[in-house]
Amino acid sequence: MERKSFPFELEEKGLDPEARTFKGYAAVMGNVDDGRDLIPRGAFTKTIKEMGQRIKVFFIHDFMQPIGKLLQVNEVPRSQLPAKVLERAPDATGGLFVKGYVSETTKGNDALTLMEDTVLDELSIGYEVIKYEMKDAEDGGEPIRILKEIKLMDVSPVPLAMNAAAMITSVKKWLETIDAPDEREAEEAVALETERVEEEALLLGAEADGQAKEAQGALIGSLIQRAKVQRQQIEEL
Repeated sequence: MERKSFPFELEEKGLDPEARTFKGYAAVMGNVDDGRDLIPRGAFTKTIKEMGQRIKVFFIHDFMQPIGKLLQVNEVPRSQLPAKVLERAPDATGGLFVKGYVSETTKGNDALTLMEDTVLDELSIGYEVIKYEMKDAEDGGEPIRILKEIKLMDVSPVPLAMNAAAMITSVKKWLETIDAPDEREAEEAVALETERVEEEALLLGAEADGQAKEAQGALIGSLIQRAKVQRQQIEEL
């Protein structure tokens, strides 16, 4: 059995059907990987139909440490590949999209934590080559092996990939969503503004007296309400 690795991302959420799941691209079609292999569109069509739920998720390809299963697997065209995949593989023609569920075991929890920390941020496939052909490289280098049909055995989160464009795009863990850095920065800015508003409200409350106190009290209530709305919006993200 052979293996290929690709990058991925995590998404986390609360106790809902999406909890403890990851999404990503377990393979990228159309580009030559570090092993001088190229996977064309359609190479996974038969195995997806025949293997189905038999395709499991292992901890770095260790068959003695299963950590989950695939909930979804399908080939997608280039138009559905995210920008981060195309940045690493500008000549990609498609990808193998996967959505996996990670079981609530000690090793499963370890894997989710490592995904969250972007240590296990790539995906690798364990497979058997059914049909292939060799093609001379245009650059005069080693010949390229075109994997025309693949029997997919497993998908594993790994630290390093054979194809730099195969990546995790999202992971959902337990209580909160792990977002892209720019989204996190935006939410942190909102949170800081919320704290500032609350501090301002408390300061106004301490300084208010006499007839001004009643008017300022109304302002305080408005500011606190706005802070509560901001917090609610953050929690719903």
